[in-house]
Amino acid sequence: MASEPSVLVGTTTRVSPAELSVYHRNARVGDVDAVMGSLKTNGQFKPICVNVGTKTGRPNEVLAGNHTLKAFRNLAEQSPFDEQWSKIAVHWVDVDDEMATRIVLVDNRSFEEGGFDAAELVELLNEAGTTGTGYSDADLDDLEAAINRIVGPGDRGDDAPVLPGDSADDKAIRYTVVFDDDEQQDAWFEYIKWLKDQYPDTGMTVAERITENIKDTAGERV
Repeated sequence: MASEPSVLVGTTTRVSPAELSVYHRNARVGDVDAVMGSLKTNGQFKPICVNVGTKTGRPNEVLAGNHTLKAFRNLAEQSPFDEQWSKIAVHWVDVDDEMATRIVLVDNRSFEEGGFDAAELVELLNEAGTTGTGYSDADLDDLEAAINRIVGPGDRGDDAPVLPGDSADDKAIRYTVVFDDDEQQDAWFEYIKWLKDQYPDTGMTVAERITENIKDTAGERV
């Protein structure tokens, strides 16, 4: 590294992935291929956290972002002349062994402890598409199928479970949209994006935007 360790601490720089080392005892096994897909689609939108190592004796050790580093290395190997994989954004810290371990553990644990509102996740994936999200089209199908198993394609009935965001009096109707090919799916995503432009209220769901559009264009179908 060009700078002294004391100068690096608290800063964010870009360095060659070859200069960094993965954490020596990282217990997490992540999906490097999914991280690679995200990097190719979205780029690196947050730096990894690296320990300078003056207190541990292990210089340039990644504490948070080990799988991002592995993904960068794989992409650099696949495309050795692509400059975007030659440098990785790093935020530098200088902590002892105990703190380094805590950072690694909380980074892994907070990821595992997080959850999703499945219906909201499906809506987001339908709006943005699955490319570069870590989710596949098959994952989206599974999520939608799981929601339908809970809700059912029609009136849920009085004994059905109350889903997040529902009140006891709500009746939810949910459908799974199945596309025959990529062209149909792309057309759907473009329609959803168009709806967001036409009905920019951030509080509206996709269903509400579609309903408003149906109402607004009712006269065109007479």
